[in-house]
Order: sequence, then structure tokens, then C-alpha cells
Amino acid sequence: MTDEKKIRHSRAVWGIAALFSIAGACAGFAASHLLISTRAASEVSSIRTAYEESRQSRQAALDMCLTIAPQAAQKAAAAATKAADAAEAAKKAAGKVATDEERIEGEIK
Repeated sequence: MTDEKKIRHSRAVWGIAALFSIAGACAGFAASHLLISTRAASEVSSIRTAYEESRQSRQAALDMCLTIAPQAAQKAAAAATKAADAAEAAKKAAGKVATDEERIEGEIK
């Protein structure tokens, strides 16, 4: 082989090596990009799932409050009515005691 053929052969080998290096770098970039985008999509999916579960839990709590609040208001109103009736009965009893006390004092004198 002459020196010129050796140089051409050497340049061809280096050219092929450079081509394979560039192709490997491109393939590595594409593979890493695919892996990263797959992981990102998985993370977004898990965040969406957690958000949906949280929304459903919050909705269930609101529904429970909407169910319980009217019942609690009715019970509070009934308790207030009973308390007012008891206060009226106590007032009548106090008035009766006062009149009985006056009557007894009048009998004693």
C-alpha cells in the first residue's frame, strides 16, 4: 500500500468512526428524551389521580355537611323551643311560689 492509499483508508476509518459516534450520540439523546417524557407523563398521571381523589373526598365531605346541617338546625330549633317552654314553666312556678309565700305570710300574721 502506498502512503496515499493508507491516508485514504485512514480517513475512511475515521469517517466511519465519527459517523458511528454521531449516530450513537443521537440514539442516546433520543432514548433519554423518550425515557424522560415517559417518566414525566407518569408523574402527571399520578398527580391527576391524587387530585381527583382529593376532589372526591372534598365533595363527599361537603355532601355530608349539606345533609347534616339542616338536621342540626332542626334539632337546635327544637331544643330552643323546649328551653323557652321550660323557662315559661319555671316563671309560672316562681310566680306560684311567690303567691303561695304571700298567702302563707298573710295567714301567719
